[in-house]
Amino acid sequence: MDMHLADSPSPLLPTPAQPAALLRLFVLGPFRLERAGATIHLPTHKAESLLAYLALYPQPHAREKLATLLWGDSPDDLARRSLRTALSWLRKEIGDAVITADRDVVQLHAAGHIWVDAVEFQTQAARFLDGDSSDSPAIDFDLYRGELLADFYDDWVLAERERLHALYLDALLRMIQHLRVHSEYARAIEIAHKVLAVDAANEHAHQQLMFCHWSLGDRNAALKQFDECKHALRDELGVEPAPDTVALYERIKQARVAAPSLATANTNLPIPLTSFIGRHHEIETVKQLLVTTRLLTLTGVGGCGKTRLAIQVARDLVDEFANGAWWVELAAAREDERVLPLIVKAVGLVESQQLSPLEALLNHLRTKHALLVVDNCEHLVKACAELAETLLSHCAHLRILTTSREALSISGEIAWLVPSLSLPAHDDLSTPTRLLQSESVRLFVERATVIRHGFALTAANAPAIAHICQRLDGIPLAIELAAARLKALTVEQIDAHLNDRFGLLTTGSRTALPRQQTLRATIDWSYDLLSNAERALLRRLSVFSGGWTLEAAESVCVGGDVGQAQVLDLLTHLVDKSLLNIVPQESETRFGMLETVREYAHVKLVEADEFETMSVLHLRFFSRLAQVDGMRVRGEGQLIAYRQLKAEYANLRAAFTWGLERDANSVDHALECLRLATPLWQFWNMRGYYLEGLDWLEDAIRKIDTLIATISGNSTDANTNIVAELQSLKVIALFGQGILTWFRSDTFDGLELFQQSAALAQEAGNMSTLTYARTWIAFQIWDTRRENLPEVIAVWDACRLYFESIGDEWGVAWVVAFTGLSYRIVGEYAKSRSLAQRSGDIRRKLGDQWGWSINSYQLAMIAGLEGDYISARVFLEPCLALAQEFGFTWQFIIALRGLGYVEIMEGGLEQASVTFKKGVMTCRQAGMTRTHALFFSGLARVFVKMGKAQRATHLFSAARVLRLSEIAQRPEFKDMPNEQTLLNRLRAEMGVAAFQAAWAEGQTMTLEQAVEEAMRI
Repeated sequence: MDMHLADSPSPLLPTPAQPAALLRLFVLGPFRLERAGATIHLPTHKAESLLAYLALYPQPHAREKLATLLWGDSPDDLARRSLRTALSWLRKEIGDAVITADRDVVQLHAAGHIWVDAVEFQTQAARFLDGDSSDSPAIDFDLYRGELLADFYDDWVLAERERLHALYLDALLRMIQHLRVHSEYARAIEIAHKVLAVDAANEHAHQQLMFCHWSLGDRNAALKQFDECKHALRDELGVEPAPDTVALYERIKQARVAAPSLATANTNLPIPLTSFIGRHHEIETVKQLLVTTRLLTLTGVGGCGKTRLAIQVARDLVDEFANGAWWVELAAAREDERVLPLIVKAVGLVESQQLSPLEALLNHLRTKHALLVVDNCEHLVKACAELAETLLSHCAHLRILTTSREALSISGEIAWLVPSLSLPAHDDLSTPTRLLQSESVRLFVERATVIRHGFALTAANAPAIAHICQRLDGIPLAIELAAARLKALTVEQIDAHLNDRFGLLTTGSRTALPRQQTLRATIDWSYDLLSNAERALLRRLSVFSGGWTLEAAESVCVGGDVGQAQVLDLLTHLVDKSLLNIVPQESETRFGMLETVREYAHVKLVEADEFETMSVLHLRFFSRLAQVDGMRVRGEGQLIAYRQLKAEYANLRAAFTWGLERDANSVDHALECLRLATPLWQFWNMRGYYLEGLDWLEDAIRKIDTLIATISGNSTDANTNIVAELQSLKVIALFGQGILTWFRSDTFDGLELFQQSAALAQEAGNMSTLTYARTWIAFQIWDTRRENLPEVIAVWDACRLYFESIGDEWGVAWVVAFTGLSYRIVGEYAKSRSLAQRSGDIRRKLGDQWGWSINSYQLAMIAGLEGDYISARVFLEPCLALAQEFGFTWQFIIALRGLGYVEIMEGGLEQASVTFKKGVMTCRQAGMTRTHALFFSGLARVFVKMGKAQRATHLFSAARVLRLSEIAQRPEFKDMPNEQTLLNRLRAEMGVAAFQAAWAEGQTMTLEQAVEEAMRI
């Protein structure tokens, strides 16, 4: 049966000439084979099954495969003999020209010989679903007479039957949507009944029928359809109608009764085939914006959910527009000239001989209070902008909502960027209840339950699901494509395969346009709309990680189609086209892109053979930045440099990793890589990136040793200079490792690294680093041995004199601070205070707030030891505030510890407990293993005062295991008993046996167990 969908006489499927093929094979429904209208009967079901299989899969097939596929239950010899017999029958009936077979392979040559209904249906359905003809799609649904080979039960038939049945339903539902958008409600009703004929509980078809009946003015039929839907869902699936269906029913029930007329329809909005997840804040925001503007454009990267958000907003607002809300779909349109006819058709106008289409549209909308929703404008943006401006200037009560990857950029327009779905927090990936607060996780789980029956979010799969959503940037299309892969993969496998996300995410809905069926296709659509210069810049920007500044883009990405003067304009264009985003900051603007877009652009960069060139330029830029800012963090401009290094850390990591992986003979690249890494030790120390910093420096030292070994055999002046620079870099790397190791509280390893740095510095004649190393060596020896302080101070005096002689005030401040700390430890508080103040004054003058906060902590400790807890708190509070604001991990930890002791001495045991527990978690997050002992010891003191003797003993014992017992045992404040005094008290209270048992338990605790003991209420 032909169906006419357009106003023109063109049928749904143009009547074809009879196929030239001699044979016609019908496999949709019962098997039938015809020649010139006469039926050909094959002798067995297996022969029919064989012919159907060869016709549907016309490539060559191995005989062994066919024998196993169709006669797998028979012995091998009998299966092969049965295949030979069936082939003999087929050749006799359809001819040797159609089917050929040799000893190994069998193949059916269908082209020109045999027409197959299933093949024809698939061809038409694919053409329709690909959107080749948006106005008059051609597909003959009567080709689908029934399920594939309805009375066959071969395994291959069952799988193919399910696939074709799903394709049939998808095409029917897409056709209904197409007809509704074009206001052809009667024909949409006819197609919807076809869906229900094969799937009585298809809720989407019931929704469409309700809407179409209502739009035609037959409210009773619409309400009756809801009852039929409710009964079908209960009888077949045991479920109730979805909230969307119930909401539509309530809306129809409450609407006024209208006469049966197409004019009563007040919308042609699509009814989505899937549920809408989250976006409550976004919906309200967009609705409020439509109150204040007459043209609102929803922008965003492909797949971010612009269309679904527009549908949802329009559905919510439809009753507020007396003359309805009208949907115009432009995705399949190819020319600017198609925009006006599609809008005219969407609002239900018929062609007039007296007026032009534009005049007719203006006359129709001039007095209407209506909402026009125009979807997918980006490829026709000029025509959409011109028409929108004309309509709004002539139709005072019209409002327009558009979706586009690029704003229309006309006067009065508000462009609103549609964000990705909310993501799960990085620090909580395993609690299902909390994860479901994330919109992206809810979307994945809901789509997954449709794909795989019985799927549920559990504690076991929660981390993988959260990781998938994070890696896909919360892009709805990407998440839905990922969920679709659950047909064949577990969530853990999907997560693992996301390194090739564009290869993995290729199984979208057949009813979607081609560019929405795969993640690559949806970004291809945006990329293809760019100019050559925009494409070049976008792919080159993929070399950045974690964003970039204008200066960085101008330094790295210029060349060819991209001139330096063009970069700002091109960046702005790419932001306008939703491929980049802006991250405003106090000092300068940063640009970024979603990781999904970055990976796509990276593929294009490799395809353009520009990856190596861009990576070299990227490395050089960030090597220079690290060298400059690595020195600036010592003094004036410290916080600016610190913020910049923090903002660019992902780029620094990417550049270092790339440079490190170059061939050992790539000396220039290696040197840039090492120049980048070695100055960063102070930044790592300030940030608390101890483990990563140590890893970087270890890799750098290994690379230095490899290069020196490679170059040393070729003695030239140039190589001699390179070796000298490499040795200088190694000196700094070893010193930086020593600093990071000490602050991470592994004091003995730190001493060895300082000694190695000093020896190499002396050999290289690097007196400055040698003096710094000697300063730290002296401190570590004193700090661990507590002897020969006059000799140690003599070393520091010599170091101070050297630093003064070369004008290195930063070095002077460190030596003076160490001297003051040592005097504090031996109880000479006046000298200690004077030196701490002197060191602090130098650091204030230099602008070294990080160093000043250490001096502030020292002054707090001196005040506490003198019993002045008010002053101690006064010194600690700015230290804590500064450390917390800028992420200075070490200072934050020691200041927390000091504050906890102040609170103990002031009697605030509960608050001290909270403070020490915060310190435990900070150490945990920073990977500072041994520093846990400081807070275990502090909590143990609290527990002693609270009468929790066993817990106190456990934590004192666990702290002793962590090799900071010497520090932990120091009396911190005046009148505070030392650790040994407290242990004696616990032994007396508990009894020797109980105390020793608790102590032994603490000694054998793992760090995780000790943390659990510290944190429990």
